[in-house]
Amino acid sequence: MAAELSPLRLPTINETERGKSNIAFVTGGTGGTGSEIVRLLAKEGRRVIVGTRTDKKFQELKESLPHPDSSLIESFVVDLTDAEGVDAALEELDLGFGETVDYYPLAAGGFDAAMWDFGRAFGKLTLQLKKNRKLEADQLQRSRDDFKAISEAVFDQARRINSEATLALGRRLMDQGLLNQGSKIIYLASTVSEITRIALEHPDNAGKRLDEVYVGPEHYRAIGITKAEAAINLAYLARGAGAMYYNIVASVILKTPIGDLMDRFVPVLEEASRVGNEKFALPTPTASEIAEIIVRVTKTPLAEDEREVTIYAGYHPGEATREVPSNLILPAPTTL
Repeated sequence: MAAELSPLRLPTINETERGKSNIAFVTGGTGGTGSEIVRLLAKEGRRVIVGTRTDKKFQELKESLPHPDSSLIESFVVDLTDAEGVDAALEELDLGFGETVDYYPLAAGGFDAAMWDFGRAFGKLTLQLKKNRKLEADQLQRSRDDFKAISEAVFDQARRINSEATLALGRRLMDQGLLNQGSKIIYLASTVSEITRIALEHPDNAGKRLDEVYVGPEHYRAIGITKAEAAINLAYLARGAGAMYYNIVASVILKTPIGDLMDRFVPVLEEASRVGNEKFALPTPTASEIAEIIVRVTKTPLAEDEREVTIYAGYHPGEATREVPSNLILPAPTTL
């Protein structure tokens, strides 16, 4: 499995300068964290464009919002990996050239398709733990191999959604003048993807690929690598558009598919950590907590001489800091 970054054409800086954006473009807007961000932005009176693959989920979200908040959101129903569909959906939005849009690329993929397989593998370990009251090193190695095989099977899908599609949509927005010097790109990274991204930038890893420096658990491999790709490419996109870039790093978020799965199997992860003689910590903020932090910390624009920032969110309750939190540890042992 190769994990090289897709070729990135550094775009020409968009000189269109606008005031504060009143338009938020949220992909994955019906998901756990995305839907909470949509609620908060609509409550503030923002016009919110909600990217989703199904109109049913959008309608459910809209019906759950009070009036007049619900009148401020509109749908962008499309599979982001369908280039022609994206172009058609953008045309239907009828956004004026040069309007200022804040871009929240929150769509995530590569885990849902393998949820059953991951759950079954974790469940098998749970039964072994209940039966023997401990896990053996050989059991963990077999499970690690299983997790890696599952991750590799969904890797291409994860890349298309997490990295390629979000970047392609951002480029389209920039080409239409919608991402400009007044815009913000707000990306939600994970502990694992951020550590992987940082590892790639280390001088000792010059010339290496992301899969060669990946440091996370095997069940998170496809997501961790492709989200690190997205963080790198979206930062380049922001520079080209002249937009502000917020790299928000969060731990395992509850009320999301992977967050709830991890929370369910904490006993297995703790035992695997003990066997591997590794530290284990699993801060678990909720989707609503992370959404509140994101909306709060991105409300004030960055200074002109600081157009990019990394913010660690929710490692301690309600906390948002530019400093690496003391409890930032891989959310699952590397043996799994």
